[in-house]
Amino acid sequence: MKTMTAIANVQYPKFLLSLSALIICWFFFSYQGLVSAFDIWYISEIFQHCFFVIPGALYLIYLQRQALAGYAITPS
Repeated sequence: MKTMTAIANVQYPKFLLSLSALIICWFFFSYQGLVSAFDIWYISEIFQHCFFVIPGALYLIYLQRQALAGYAITPS
């Protein structure tokens, strides 16, 4: 059990670094699209509800985090 904790502690910083690099690359390559979407959401009264979609989705994922943690990641 102690070995598993040591392995997890070593892999966790690598995971955070990889995740951070992935998010930064995604943001860098899709910046223009994100700005365009934000402009449309901000200007158009029809699409202003879109500002609630991302926080709402993140909140629902947060509520189900225990159930999601139990699923094994497998290819489809």
